[in-house]
Amino acid sequence: EYVYARRNDAEARGLTYSLEVSSNLVSNVWSNGRVEVIGIGTLDAEFDSITNRIPALGEAGFIRLRVDWK
Repeated sequence: EYVYARRNDAEARGLTYSLEVSSNLVSNVWSNGRVEVIGIGTLDAEFDSITNRIPALGEAGFIRLRVDWK
């Protein structure tokens, strides 16, 4: 599981959050196909807590949180 803080007004600010995984940092190939959001809770007045599940396939892996602004 991977938990991160997301602004609760992200959409109004033009922010998008995406959690991505890769098995190889050299190739710089990232995917979000195996990521599943399993919970959302309130951290405080400005942020929510987003809990994700990423299945382990018995291989080394890397996770990154990508935040884009439009």
